[in-house]
Amino acid sequence: MKRILSLLLIVLFLASPALAEEQIDLSTPGADALTPYTLPDGRIIFAGSAGEIEDGQNRKARLLCLNTDGTIAWDYIHPADGRCSFSHIQPLPDGQLGAVFTNSMDQTTVDAAIYKFSQDGERLTGPISIFTENMLLSASTDRCITYLVSSPDWQIIGDCFVDWDGNQLFQLPSESIMGGGFQTLPADDGVLLLGNETGFPALGKLTRLDLSGNLVWSQSLEPTLPNANHMMFSPVFPLKAGGFAVVVYEEVWAADSFAPVVSEGFLLRFDKDGSMLWKTSFQQSSIPGVMMQDSIDYGNYLVAAEEPIPGSERLWAYDWFDLNTGVLMARTEQAMPDGTTNLGGDFVVLDSGLWINRDFRLNSKEDRTAELDSREEILMKVPECEMYR
Repeated sequence: MKRILSLLLIVLFLASPALAEEQIDLSTPGADALTPYTLPDGRIIFAGSAGEIEDGQNRKARLLCLNTDGTIAWDYIHPADGRCSFSHIQPLPDGQLGAVFTNSMDQTTVDAAIYKFSQDGERLTGPISIFTENMLLSASTDRCITYLVSSPDWQIIGDCFVDWDGNQLFQLPSESIMGGGFQTLPADDGVLLLGNETGFPALGKLTRLDLSGNLVWSQSLEPTLPNANHMMFSPVFPLKAGGFAVVVYEEVWAADSFAPVVSEGFLLRFDKDGSMLWKTSFQQSSIPGVMMQDSIDYGNYLVAAEEPIPGSERLWAYDWFDLNTGVLMARTEQAMPDGTTNLGGDFVVLDSGLWINRDFRLNSKEDRTAELDSREEILMKVPECEMYR
Protein backbone atom coordinates (compact mmCIF):
# COMPACT_ATOMS: atom_id res chain seq x y z
CA MET A 1 0.00 0.00 0.00
CA LYS A 2 2.85 2.34 0.80
CA ARG A 3 4.42 1.73 -2.60
CA ILE A 4 1.07 2.45 -4.25
CA LEU A 5 0.78 5.79 -2.45
CA SER A 6 4.32 6.77 -3.46
CA LEU A 7 3.57 5.86 -7.07
CA LEU A 8 0.35 7.90 -6.96
CA LEU A 9 2.27 10.94 -5.83
CA ILE A 10 4.96 10.49 -8.47
CA VAL A 11 2.32 10.16 -11.20
CA LEU A 12 0.56 13.27 -9.89
CA PHE A 13 3.75 15.33 -10.09
CA LEU A 14 4.68 14.08 -13.56
CA ALA A 15 1.18 14.69 -14.91
CA SER A 16 0.95 18.27 -13.74
CA PRO A 17 3.95 20.52 -14.42
CA ALA A 18 2.32 23.34 -12.42
CA LEU A 19 2.84 21.35 -9.23
CA ALA A 20 6.05 21.06 -7.29
CA GLU A 21 8.10 18.11 -8.58
CA GLU A 22 10.02 17.37 -5.41
CA GLN A 23 9.15 15.23 -2.44
CA ILE A 24 10.98 13.64 0.49
CA ASP A 25 9.56 10.45 1.99
CA LEU A 26 10.06 10.24 5.78
CA SER A 27 8.05 7.05 6.24
CA THR A 28 8.71 3.62 7.71
CA PRO A 29 6.98 0.40 6.51
CA GLY A 30 4.13 0.78 9.05
CA ALA A 31 1.79 3.68 9.81
CA ASP A 32 3.61 6.93 10.53
CA ALA A 33 2.69 10.13 12.36
CA LEU A 34 5.23 12.97 12.62
CA THR A 35 5.13 16.66 13.52
CA PRO A 36 8.05 19.00 12.66
CA TYR A 37 9.83 21.43 14.98
CA THR A 38 12.53 23.81 13.72
CA LEU A 39 15.77 24.05 15.69
CA PRO A 40 17.70 27.33 16.07
CA ASP A 41 20.31 26.12 13.51
CA GLY A 42 17.59 25.48 10.90
CA ARG A 43 17.51 21.70 11.16
CA ILE A 44 14.10 20.07 11.53
CA ILE A 45 13.14 17.58 14.25
CA PHE A 46 10.16 15.39 13.41
CA ALA A 47 8.55 13.92 16.53
CA GLY A 48 5.89 11.24 16.63
CA SER A 49 5.63 7.52 16.02
CA ALA A 50 6.39 4.67 13.64
CA GLY A 51 3.81 1.88 13.47
CA GLU A 52 4.20 -1.88 13.22
CA ILE A 53 2.88 -3.46 10.01
CA GLU A 54 -0.59 -5.01 10.43
CA ASP A 55 -0.66 -3.96 14.09
CA GLY A 56 -2.15 -0.48 14.37
CA GLN A 57 -2.10 -0.60 18.19
CA ASN A 58 1.67 -1.07 18.38
CA ARG A 59 3.75 2.05 17.72
CA LYS A 60 7.32 3.02 18.52
CA ALA A 61 8.11 6.58 19.59
CA ARG A 62 10.33 8.24 16.96
CA LEU A 63 12.51 11.33 16.56
CA LEU A 64 13.92 12.15 13.12
CA CYS A 65 16.33 15.03 12.46
CA LEU A 66 16.59 16.47 8.95
CA ASN A 67 19.48 18.65 7.80
CA THR A 68 18.67 21.91 6.04
CA ASP A 69 19.50 20.29 2.67
CA GLY A 70 16.83 17.63 3.24
CA THR A 71 19.19 14.77 4.16
CA ILE A 72 18.77 12.78 7.38
CA ALA A 73 21.04 13.85 10.27
CA TRP A 74 19.87 11.18 12.72
CA ASP A 75 16.90 8.92 13.44
CA TYR A 76 16.01 7.65 16.93
CA ILE A 77 13.33 5.04 17.66
CA HIS A 78 12.55 4.27 21.31
CA PRO A 79 12.47 0.52 22.08
CA ALA A 80 9.35 0.58 24.32
CA ASP A 81 6.30 -1.36 23.14
CA GLY A 82 2.76 -0.02 23.22
CA ARG A 83 1.08 2.88 21.47
CA CYS A 84 4.05 5.17 22.02
CA SER A 85 4.95 8.60 20.70
CA PHE A 86 7.27 11.57 21.19
CA SER A 87 5.84 15.10 21.14
CA HIS A 88 6.33 18.67 22.38
CA ILE A 89 9.98 18.99 21.32
CA GLN A 90 11.72 22.06 22.74
CA PRO A 91 15.30 23.38 22.50
CA LEU A 92 16.07 24.03 26.18
CA PRO A 93 18.11 26.95 27.59
CA ASP A 94 21.08 24.61 28.28
CA GLY A 95 21.26 23.53 24.61
CA GLN A 96 19.65 20.13 25.13
CA LEU A 97 16.47 18.97 23.40
CA GLY A 98 13.48 18.14 25.58
CA ALA A 99 10.82 15.70 24.41
CA VAL A 100 7.76 14.17 26.06
CA PHE A 101 7.28 10.40 25.68
CA THR A 102 3.77 9.00 26.02
CA ASN A 103 2.21 5.57 25.86
CA SER A 104 -1.53 5.76 25.21
CA MET A 105 -3.05 2.30 24.99
CA ASP A 106 -6.74 2.22 24.06
CA GLN A 107 -6.71 6.04 23.84
CA THR A 108 -5.83 6.33 27.54
CA THR A 109 -2.46 7.70 28.64
CA VAL A 110 -0.69 5.08 30.78
CA ASP A 111 2.79 6.63 30.76
CA ALA A 112 4.22 10.12 30.30
CA ALA A 113 7.86 11.00 30.79
CA ILE A 114 10.46 13.63 29.91
CA TYR A 115 13.52 12.65 27.87
CA LYS A 116 16.45 14.88 27.00
CA PHE A 117 18.71 14.51 23.98
CA SER A 118 21.76 16.20 22.59
CA GLN A 119 21.24 18.05 19.33
CA ASP A 120 23.08 15.15 17.66
CA GLY A 121 20.44 12.67 18.81
CA GLU A 122 22.23 11.17 21.81
CA ARG A 123 19.87 10.27 24.64
CA LEU A 124 21.11 12.09 27.75
CA THR A 125 18.42 11.93 30.44
CA GLY A 126 15.18 10.13 31.10
CA PRO A 127 12.72 8.85 31.76
CA ILE A 128 11.57 11.56 34.19
CA SER A 129 7.97 10.59 34.92
CA ILE A 130 5.26 13.25 34.85
CA PHE A 131 2.43 10.72 34.60
CA THR A 132 -0.87 11.55 36.29
CA GLU A 133 -4.12 9.60 35.98
CA ASN A 134 -6.54 11.10 33.43
CA MET A 135 -3.98 13.55 32.04
CA LEU A 136 -3.96 15.11 28.58
CA LEU A 137 -0.83 16.86 27.30
CA SER A 138 -1.64 20.25 25.83
CA ALA A 139 1.47 22.37 25.23
CA SER A 140 5.13 23.05 25.96
CA THR A 141 7.57 25.96 25.94
CA ASP A 142 11.31 26.01 26.57
CA ARG A 143 10.51 26.52 30.28
CA CYS A 144 7.55 24.23 30.97
CA ILE A 145 5.11 21.51 29.91
CA THR A 146 1.35 21.88 30.33
CA TYR A 147 -1.23 19.15 30.71
CA LEU A 148 -4.92 18.97 31.56
CA VAL A 149 -5.98 16.99 34.64
CA SER A 150 -9.45 15.43 34.94
CA SER A 151 -11.37 13.49 37.59
CA PRO A 152 -12.14 9.76 37.07
CA ASP A 153 -15.46 10.76 35.45
CA TRP A 154 -13.54 13.18 33.15
CA GLN A 155 -14.68 16.39 34.77
CA ILE A 156 -11.91 18.94 34.24
CA ILE A 157 -9.99 19.74 37.43
CA GLY A 158 -7.40 22.16 36.07
CA ASP A 159 -4.17 22.67 34.17
CA CYS A 160 -0.80 21.59 35.55
CA PHE A 161 2.50 23.28 34.64
CA VAL A 162 5.77 21.36 35.22
CA ASP A 163 9.36 22.26 34.37
CA TRP A 164 11.66 20.14 32.20
CA ASP A 165 13.01 18.35 35.29
CA GLY A 166 9.51 17.16 36.16
CA ASN A 167 8.93 19.57 39.05
CA GLN A 168 5.46 21.08 39.37
CA LEU A 169 5.54 24.85 38.95
CA PHE A 170 1.86 25.55 39.61
CA GLN A 171 -1.66 24.37 38.85
CA LEU A 172 -4.58 26.46 37.62
CA PRO A 173 -8.01 25.29 38.82
CA SER A 174 -10.54 24.91 36.03
CA GLU A 175 -11.75 28.27 34.68
CA SER A 176 -10.06 30.21 37.50
CA ILE A 177 -8.34 32.65 35.13
CA MET A 178 -9.35 31.56 31.62
CA GLY A 179 -12.43 29.87 30.22
CA GLY A 180 -12.42 26.20 29.35
CA GLY A 181 -9.40 25.44 27.17
CA PHE A 182 -6.54 27.74 26.23
CA GLN A 183 -3.26 27.67 24.33
CA THR A 184 0.11 28.19 26.02
CA LEU A 185 2.86 30.33 24.48
CA PRO A 186 6.37 31.20 25.63
CA ALA A 187 7.04 34.50 27.36
CA ASP A 188 10.05 35.93 29.17
CA ASP A 189 10.17 34.30 32.62
CA GLY A 190 6.65 32.98 32.24
CA VAL A 191 3.87 31.93 29.89
CA LEU A 192 1.26 33.66 27.74
CA LEU A 193 -2.20 32.06 27.66
CA LEU A 194 -4.56 32.58 24.71
CA GLY A 195 -8.20 31.60 25.00
CA ASN A 196 -11.54 32.88 26.22
CA GLU A 197 -12.95 34.67 29.22
CA THR A 198 -14.95 32.48 31.59
CA GLY A 199 -18.52 31.51 30.71
CA PHE A 200 -20.20 31.05 27.34
CA PRO A 201 -20.47 32.86 25.03
CA ALA A 202 -17.18 34.64 25.75
CA LEU A 203 -14.76 36.96 24.00
CA GLY A 204 -11.05 36.25 23.63
CA LYS A 205 -8.49 36.84 26.33
CA LEU A 206 -4.71 37.01 26.70
CA THR A 207 -3.19 36.36 30.13
CA ARG A 208 0.46 36.58 31.13
CA LEU A 209 1.67 34.53 34.14
CA ASP A 210 5.08 34.14 35.75
CA LEU A 211 6.54 30.69 36.37
CA SER A 212 4.91 30.56 39.81
CA GLY A 213 1.44 31.11 38.34
CA ASN A 214 1.13 34.73 39.47
CA LEU A 215 -0.84 37.08 37.23
CA VAL A 216 1.38 39.64 35.44
CA TRP A 217 -1.32 41.14 33.21
CA SER A 218 -4.49 40.23 31.36
CA GLN A 219 -6.41 41.76 28.48
CA SER A 220 -9.58 40.99 26.53
CA LEU A 221 -9.67 41.03 22.72
CA GLU A 222 -12.13 43.48 21.23
CA PRO A 223 -14.15 42.03 18.33
CA THR A 224 -14.46 43.63 14.89
CA LEU A 225 -17.70 41.90 13.86
CA PRO A 226 -20.68 43.95 15.12
CA ASN A 227 -22.40 42.40 18.15
CA ALA A 228 -19.90 39.52 18.34
CA ASN A 229 -20.03 37.90 21.78
CA HIS A 230 -17.88 34.78 21.29
CA MET A 231 -14.50 33.89 19.71
CA MET A 232 -13.21 30.55 18.42
CA PHE A 233 -9.43 30.15 17.96
CA SER A 234 -7.40 27.94 15.65
CA PRO A 235 -4.04 26.53 16.80
CA VAL A 236 -1.40 29.20 17.36
CA PHE A 237 1.44 29.53 14.85
CA PRO A 238 4.70 30.83 16.44
CA LEU A 239 6.78 33.24 14.36
CA LYS A 240 10.57 33.47 14.07
CA ALA A 241 10.75 37.09 15.23
CA GLY A 242 8.70 36.24 18.32
CA GLY A 243 4.97 36.52 18.73
CA PHE A 244 2.44 34.43 16.88
CA ALA A 245 -0.31 34.28 14.27
CA VAL A 246 -3.74 32.82 14.89
CA VAL A 247 -7.05 32.42 13.08
CA VAL A 248 -10.03 33.73 15.06
CA TYR A 249 -13.70 33.26 14.24
CA GLU A 250 -15.81 36.00 15.79
CA GLU A 251 -19.35 34.79 16.38
CA VAL A 252 -22.74 36.18 17.36
CA TRP A 253 -24.74 33.84 19.57
CA ALA A 254 -28.38 34.56 20.33
CA ALA A 255 -29.78 33.53 23.70
CA ASP A 256 -31.97 30.77 22.22
CA SER A 257 -29.58 29.54 19.46
CA PHE A 258 -27.68 26.24 19.26
CA ALA A 259 -25.20 27.60 16.70
CA PRO A 260 -23.79 31.05 15.92
CA VAL A 261 -26.17 33.17 13.84
CA VAL A 262 -23.30 35.20 12.32
CA SER A 263 -19.59 34.36 11.99
CA GLU A 264 -16.55 35.93 10.34
CA GLY A 265 -12.95 34.73 10.22
CA PHE A 266 -9.83 36.80 10.77
CA LEU A 267 -6.09 36.21 10.68
CA LEU A 268 -4.27 38.06 13.47
CA ARG A 269 -0.61 38.71 14.15
CA PHE A 270 0.66 39.49 17.66
CA ASP A 271 4.13 40.47 18.83
CA LYS A 272 5.91 38.62 21.66
CA ASP A 273 4.38 40.93 24.27
CA GLY A 274 0.82 40.14 23.19
CA SER A 275 0.14 43.37 21.25
CA MET A 276 -1.86 42.97 18.05
CA LEU A 277 0.09 44.12 14.99
CA TRP A 278 -2.62 43.61 12.38
CA LYS A 279 -5.90 41.87 11.69
CA THR A 280 -7.09 40.64 8.28
CA SER A 281 -10.69 39.70 7.44
CA PHE A 282 -11.05 36.58 5.30
CA GLN A 283 -14.36 37.86 3.96
CA GLN A 284 -12.83 41.16 2.84
CA SER A 285 -9.87 39.26 1.32
CA SER A 286 -12.36 37.18 -0.75
CA ILE A 287 -11.28 33.95 0.91
CA PRO A 288 -14.50 31.87 0.90
CA GLY A 289 -13.84 29.87 4.07
CA VAL A 290 -10.74 28.72 5.86
CA MET A 291 -9.83 25.35 7.34
CA MET A 292 -6.34 26.41 8.42
CA GLN A 293 -3.64 23.75 8.82
CA ASP A 294 -0.51 25.78 9.43
CA SER A 295 1.10 29.19 9.01
CA ILE A 296 4.73 30.33 8.77
CA ASP A 297 6.72 33.49 8.24
CA TYR A 298 8.73 33.04 5.06
CA GLY A 299 10.70 35.96 3.67
CA ASN A 300 8.40 38.98 3.71
CA TYR A 301 5.26 36.84 3.87
CA LEU A 302 3.07 35.05 6.34
CA VAL A 303 2.08 31.94 4.37
CA ALA A 304 -1.04 30.06 5.46
CA ALA A 305 -1.98 26.54 4.32
CA GLU A 306 -5.64 25.69 3.83
CA GLU A 307 -7.38 22.33 3.70
CA PRO A 308 -10.05 22.04 0.97
CA ILE A 309 -13.57 22.75 2.15
CA PRO A 310 -15.66 19.52 2.13
CA GLY A 311 -17.41 19.10 -1.21
CA SER A 312 -15.09 21.50 -3.04
CA GLU A 313 -12.38 20.78 -5.60
CA ARG A 314 -9.49 18.79 -4.11
CA LEU A 315 -6.99 21.62 -4.05
CA TRP A 316 -4.66 22.79 -1.32
CA ALA A 317 -4.44 26.57 -1.18
CA TYR A 318 -1.55 28.67 0.11
CA ASP A 319 -2.37 32.27 1.02
CA TRP A 320 0.55 34.73 0.95
CA PHE A 321 -0.04 37.65 3.34
CA ASP A 322 2.31 40.61 3.66
CA LEU A 323 4.09 39.95 6.96
CA ASN A 324 4.09 43.62 7.98
CA THR A 325 0.58 44.69 6.96
CA GLY A 326 -1.55 41.53 6.75
CA VAL A 327 -2.65 42.31 3.17
CA LEU A 328 -3.32 39.21 1.05
CA MET A 329 -0.80 39.43 -1.79
CA ALA A 330 -1.25 36.13 -3.67
CA ARG A 331 -2.60 32.58 -3.58
CA THR A 332 -1.01 29.44 -4.97
CA GLU A 333 -2.65 26.03 -5.31
CA GLN A 334 -1.68 22.38 -5.44
CA ALA A 335 -3.82 19.36 -6.34
CA MET A 336 -4.35 16.56 -3.83
CA PRO A 337 -3.64 12.98 -4.99
CA ASP A 338 -6.84 11.10 -5.79
CA GLY A 339 -7.76 8.21 -3.56
CA THR A 340 -6.04 9.64 -0.50
CA THR A 341 -7.00 11.33 2.75
CA ASN A 342 -4.76 14.11 4.01
CA LEU A 343 -4.59 14.09 7.82
CA GLY A 344 -2.45 17.20 8.31
CA GLY A 345 0.10 19.64 6.92
CA ASP A 346 2.98 21.43 8.66
CA PHE A 347 5.40 23.88 7.03
CA VAL A 348 9.19 23.54 7.13
CA VAL A 349 11.88 25.64 5.46
CA LEU A 350 14.87 23.93 3.82
CA ASP A 351 17.76 25.37 1.82
CA SER A 352 15.73 24.77 -1.35
CA GLY A 353 12.72 26.79 -0.16
CA LEU A 354 9.34 26.27 1.49
CA TRP A 355 8.06 22.72 2.00
CA ILE A 356 5.07 21.20 3.77
CA ASN A 357 4.92 17.88 5.60
CA ARG A 358 1.83 16.04 4.36
CA ASP A 359 0.28 13.25 6.41
CA PHE A 360 -1.33 10.88 3.85
CA ARG A 361 -3.42 7.75 4.01
CA LEU A 362 -4.83 5.68 1.15
CA ASN A 363 -8.61 5.19 1.06
CA SER A 364 -9.43 1.45 1.10
CA LYS A 365 -12.89 0.27 2.11
CA GLU A 366 -11.96 -3.36 1.47
CA ASP A 367 -8.95 -3.62 3.80
CA ARG A 368 -8.98 -1.42 6.91
CA THR A 369 -5.65 -2.77 8.19
CA ALA A 370 -3.92 -2.03 4.89
CA GLU A 371 -5.46 1.45 4.89
CA LEU A 372 -4.03 2.17 8.35
CA ASP A 373 -0.61 0.78 7.34
CA SER A 374 -0.57 3.08 4.29
CA ARG A 375 -0.25 6.23 6.40
CA GLU A 376 2.85 8.11 5.22
CA GLU A 377 4.74 11.29 6.01
CA ILE A 378 5.90 13.06 2.84
CA LEU A 379 7.53 16.46 2.47
CA MET A 380 6.24 18.30 -0.59
CA LYS A 381 7.63 21.47 -2.17
CA VAL A 382 5.17 24.37 -1.88
CA PRO A 383 4.39 26.30 -5.09
CA GLU A 384 5.65 29.81 -4.41
CA CYS A 385 3.99 33.02 -5.56
CA GLU A 386 5.46 34.92 -8.53
CA MET A 387 6.46 37.87 -6.33
CA TYR A 388 8.65 35.64 -4.19
CA ARG A 389 10.47 33.83 -7.01
